[in-house]
Amino acid sequence: MRQIVSSQGKFAVVGLPCHIHGVRKAEHQNPRLKKKIVLHVCLLCSHIANFMGTEFVIEKLRIPKDQIRELRYRGKGWPGSMTIELRNGSSANIPLVGSWYSYWPIFSSFLFTPMRCTMCPDQSGELADISLGDAWLPELRSDKIGESIIVTRTQIADDILSKMVSENIISVQLTTPEKVKQSQSVNLTFKKSDLSTRLIMLSLLGKQVPVFTPDQSSWSPMAFLRALLIYFSIAVSSDRHLRLLLVHFPIPFFRMYYGLYKLLSKG
Repeated sequence: MRQIVSSQGKFAVVGLPCHIHGVRKAEHQNPRLKKKIVLHVCLLCSHIANFMGTEFVIEKLRIPKDQIRELRYRGKGWPGSMTIELRNGSSANIPLVGSWYSYWPIFSSFLFTPMRCTMCPDQSGELADISLGDAWLPELRSDKIGESIIVTRTQIADDILSKMVSENIISVQLTTPEKVKQSQSVNLTFKKSDLSTRLIMLSLLGKQVPVFTPDQSSWSPMAFLRALLIYFSIAVSSDRHLRLLLVHFPIPFFRMYYGLYKLLSKG
């Protein structure tokens, strides 16, 4: 933020919903910052994993950390894979999803998730000019290139998107709000439907929680079960001794474990 204020020109910022929240608050406090940042681009996000999660995956692959030259979380088509390049020129790949040996089910199970992610109501970057992310739709499962959901909210975002289309930089097609919701259904349940239940649980446990304008008085039994699973995962992966036990579980176990959360999400 300091660098933007002290530099010449106009800027676009790209981040997750929580990043955009912070930038918008900073702009509210500093008019110079607001004048310089003319575009806010947000990635769709349900939650993240801290770096202990990445170290966990590396350990599962039995790769010495000091031998890693470069690590990429996505790439090689869609939905892509994690690529770890070593100093000796060799590399290792582990799929994002779609395989019993995928790495994302570890993180989707809310292992290694920061507690603050469970208090966030924003899946789509509602304060951004434009939001985009993977379109997790059944009809696109065989797609190897990938299509993204794009949501524009301001005139500048519409103008940029129209210009990119007219110059054949990207190809877009109109979809419906229902399709967008379908593509993010599990994540929206976590971010929207279950938020009140989690905030109530945390408040009862004496935790400080943010205050949002939506009603926080509702309570859902299924949301309670999902929350128990989430906080159990966070607790296990936050404990140094329990993490040592997790290492001994085979990677397919984590896909089955995430399947339990998805099953509860359909309840």
